[in-house]
Amino acid sequence: MYTITVSFELKPGAQDQFLPLITENAQQSRSQEPGCVVFDVCIVPSKRDYVFLYEVYRDSAAFEAHVASDHFKIFDRRTSDLIVQKKVAVLTRVSS
Repeated sequence: MYTITVSFELKPGAQDQFLPLITENAQQSRSQEPGCVVFDVCIVPSKRDYVFLYEVYRDSAAFEAHVASDHFKIFDRRTSDLIVQKKVAVLTRVSS
């Protein structure tokens, strides 16, 4: 398995615009990408300008297919003005 986390720091007040877009992207990833195993969108209620993603793919090729997908490219374009900073981490699962 190939695990990715993404932390988004959003511009102040952007969460209400960002959440429907990332939720749609997650739903499309799970339904259209056979290699997408998990795509969780998480928030911290007290941190309105922060969104955290936990994604699991079968392998790195499945993740590359995700990044190359039309729905990801549309999401990326529509949210670029809402994001201050994005941090991506690739994780290796030790145990489950």
